[in-house]
Amino acid sequence: MAFTITMLSWGVIQYGQEISDAGEYDHALEAIKWGTDYFIKAHTHPNVLWAEVGDGDTDHYCWQRPEDMTTSRHAYKVDERNPGSDVAGETAAAMAAASIVFRRLNPHYSHLLLHHAKQLFEFGDKYRGKYDSSIEIVKGYYPSVSGYMDELLWAALWLYKATDNHHYLNYVLENAHDFGGITWAITEFSWDVKYAGLQIIVSMLMEEKHKEHKHILDQYRSKGEYYLCACLNKNNKTNVDRTPGGLLYVRQWNNMQYVSTAAFLLSVYSDYLDSTNRTLRCNRGMVAPQEVLAFAKSQVDYILGSNPMATSYLVGYGTKFPQRVHHRGASIVSYKENKGFIGCTQGYDNWFQRLDPNPNVVVGALVGGPDNKDQFNDQRSNFVQTEACTYNSATLVGRERDMEERKQKQHFQNIWLVLYMVAAAVFPLKQCHGISEFNYREALSKSLLYMEAQRSGRLPYHQRVTWRHHSGLTDGLEQGVDLVGGYYDAGDNVKFGLPMAFTITMLSWGVIQYGQEISDAGEYDHALEAIKWGTDYFIKAHTHPNVLWAEVGDGDTDHYCWQRPEDMTTSRHAYKVDERNPGSDVAGETAAAMAAASIVFRRLNPHYSHLLLHHAKQLFEFGDKYRGKYDSSIEIVKGYYPSVSGYMDELLWAALWLYKATDNHHYLNYVLENAHDFGGITWAITEFSWDVKYAGLQIIVSMLMEEKHKEHKHILDQYHSKGEYYLCACLNKNNKTNVDRTPGGLLYVRQWNNMQYVSTAAFLLSVYGDYLDSTNRTLQCDRGMVAPREVLAFAKSQVDYILGSNPMATSYLVGYGTKFPQRVHHRGASIVSYKENKGFIGCTQGYDNWFQRLDPNPNVVVGALVGGPDNKDQFNDQRSNFVQTEACTYNSATLVGVFAKLHRLNNNDSMIHRIPLIASS
Repeated sequence: MAFTITMLSWGVIQYGQEISDAGEYDHALEAIKWGTDYFIKAHTHPNVLWAEVGDGDTDHYCWQRPEDMTTSRHAYKVDERNPGSDVAGETAAAMAAASIVFRRLNPHYSHLLLHHAKQLFEFGDKYRGKYDSSIEIVKGYYPSVSGYMDELLWAALWLYKATDNHHYLNYVLENAHDFGGITWAITEFSWDVKYAGLQIIVSMLMEEKHKEHKHILDQYRSKGEYYLCACLNKNNKTNVDRTPGGLLYVRQWNNMQYVSTAAFLLSVYSDYLDSTNRTLRCNRGMVAPQEVLAFAKSQVDYILGSNPMATSYLVGYGTKFPQRVHHRGASIVSYKENKGFIGCTQGYDNWFQRLDPNPNVVVGALVGGPDNKDQFNDQRSNFVQTEACTYNSATLVGRERDMEERKQKQHFQNIWLVLYMVAAAVFPLKQCHGISEFNYREALSKSLLYMEAQRSGRLPYHQRVTWRHHSGLTDGLEQGVDLVGGYYDAGDNVKFGLPMAFTITMLSWGVIQYGQEISDAGEYDHALEAIKWGTDYFIKAHTHPNVLWAEVGDGDTDHYCWQRPEDMTTSRHAYKVDERNPGSDVAGETAAAMAAASIVFRRLNPHYSHLLLHHAKQLFEFGDKYRGKYDSSIEIVKGYYPSVSGYMDELLWAALWLYKATDNHHYLNYVLENAHDFGGITWAITEFSWDVKYAGLQIIVSMLMEEKHKEHKHILDQYHSKGEYYLCACLNKNNKTNVDRTPGGLLYVRQWNNMQYVSTAAFLLSVYGDYLDSTNRTLQCDRGMVAPREVLAFAKSQVDYILGSNPMATSYLVGYGTKFPQRVHHRGASIVSYKENKGFIGCTQGYDNWFQRLDPNPNVVVGALVGGPDNKDQFNDQRSNFVQTEACTYNSATLVGVFAKLHRLNNNDSMIHRIPLIASS
């Protein structure tokens, strides 16, 4: 790793202007800093360097993505008692070289790197020894064959270049003989053997500045030029072998590392010769600078495809390149696509052994390359040829760009750009297209992104909403439980259990119903991640079979303050329901959420699925045995999420999801036996929400297979009747009660956060439309039969209204389209990001300085579905207008599946034309 960073840094030092001209200078520095940041961490004491994490033996036993690692992550260090002068020296060289790179742009960081480099060099020099004698487990992978003396000279030389301090130059000169600097004549330059690179740099030291050292400098030059002449086949005796196709060939295993380092040193030295009007003196004659560069170019051209196999050995470049790179991460389905755990042997059996190309293209990787006959076998098991290493590619960065300038932009003019994608992501495999004016895939992606904006707790490293930071890290501490995590429901900082659970139930239902469509849109992993963020919290909150922590914080104190969640000073008191203080509604909804989620994770993570089901069963039993409304036990919630409908709908809802998750008729019988008494077949409803579950319950029961449940036909028909009543009310097809609509055609239930009812209606209409279509049925309403396509068309009309097809020509999904709410009633979004300003912002300060501002929010809470317009289609985009501008998790969660379905239809012309573009009535 250290050699990789040294060579990347040398490339930037040597060819920085060329890299900058191509617009890639920032990426170059980012690649270097990723390494040096790690080295700073690893150097924990002047005389301690952590030199390895994990070990090759246990690692090679497994074939796993890095995201799944179950192998040892034991860390190994070198210190005073266990020296490692070679690894300390190379790390010092890397940090010294990088300090030169950052000197102008980030002088503080440059100084920090130099400080570490000096300490590491002193440590390595004072406590001498090979690192593989201290960390013996490394011998089978990266043994220090050349010893540590080349690294000590190498480190001192880079420190001299970084500091111009002659103490370091004197070290290189005084130890030239004893450490092999002027005695070793080498035909390779690699992560292990630094002599050739060292000798080349010393050869280029300005003679007029170092005349007193001419004798030693000449000897360094002699050995450096010996290496170059060996590459050019110009020595009388020892030269570097070549394949019939002209490739330098040092040894069988990963030969390309020696080719790339040779191309780099030849290129650098040709520049030096050209700038000083010199020629290279070899035994077999003088070699002009242009001939040196020409040979370097021939090696690069061979790498890129000018070879007997007509293959590019740089992955992702050209039309023919290695497809089965020996790379765990690339050869296994991406974690972003499939978060299911892949174990050691599973990886070998299901992925390593596959004959197919890797599912992920590790762009920019330079593989080991062909054998000494120019033959290459593209097999994953052929690690000698198909494995790539960072130091293979790192040495070529910059070189191609310089050749581009020098050779008038020949065929490889942009290849160095590819080289800087060593750690690049997978090629995009799909492009979104369609005939609709709305991009439903974008809407889907943004809705899931919103869930990340609402996260409470310690945010993961891959958090995409970067204006958010860790918050609520002491939640539950006051009560002695861990309640860190979960979601904030809306624009405040309280964690309300009932709406959070409904959010997760609906996300899970969306994935169950439209998982393939979500996967096709590339958002399956994000959907599962959103669900698991909630269920992980519910597992924590369910601390005993009959205890559920149902709220953290309270709306009264929270609404007194306008603060980012990162600054919260309001009460984080936690509230629970238990045997003495029942909460059948919140227990039931949480059971439903965990049962539904258990279906989602059943195949990908069976252990987690089983755990969720275990909690769901206990919560249902608790809620059923100790009945009562949660807002009677936690009275402070009444002003925010009161249980108006009671708990009976949630108990039926939970039992139904447990039946779907287990196929256990005990739960179905509960739904049937309590159908009348609990309102399942007596409530005719015109809303479906976090509080009122009847419509969703009735729709699911309506879709139970009749042939499997004929004996229950009488009760099922009554559920069916009530479920269709809700749908007909949405479609304005009942004789009496229907859902109101705005003049623009939007369903309108009530003033406050009306969009929650629109999104749930769109979801149920979509799901039931699919059911009708698959069973060749029609919806039976008082005012006539409704075909499946008409049901779906109306669902689509509601979604399109949300996305901008409305009298205000406004998207109510934040961040979608060109016109959307700018002043969302959301504490975190309306205040400068904690990442930008870590200064504390108090309660009144937040109101005075941020809430009252007329400007748009500094942070866009992408994917939030706000409360929406009034009954006249009018919308007032003001932060104080919480009725219309506040968004909630359950608004967006219910649309995830619908967006995925419409995206699929939008990409299928024959299907999209079946949906009439009806006018709202």
